[in-house]
Amino acid sequence: MIELAEKQGLDLSGVADYYSRKLAEHGPTPRGVDWNGEKSQLMRFRQLSKIIEADALQSNGESFSVNDLGCGYGPFFDYLRKNYVSFS
Repeated sequence: MIELAEKQGLDLSGVADYYSRKLAEHGPTPRGVDWNGEKSQLMRFRQLSKIIEADALQSNGESFSVNDLGCGYGPFFDYLRKNYVSFS
């Protein structure tokens, strides 16, 4: 991502440094990726899951997967595995 930004003339080194410091300070936690905390993280996951729930009802219980690309440390995967039997 940083390489793409550099090709477009954008300097994201300050952003990378900011999040590196947060991660070093708080570790792989919601605070480590500069979220307010676990409570707001769970609220975010519940909201995202509303889309999954609608699709899962239409798929007759078939398994589903999610391509979760973004900023974070992977807790959405754990949330899905815990809350959806058909998640693969």
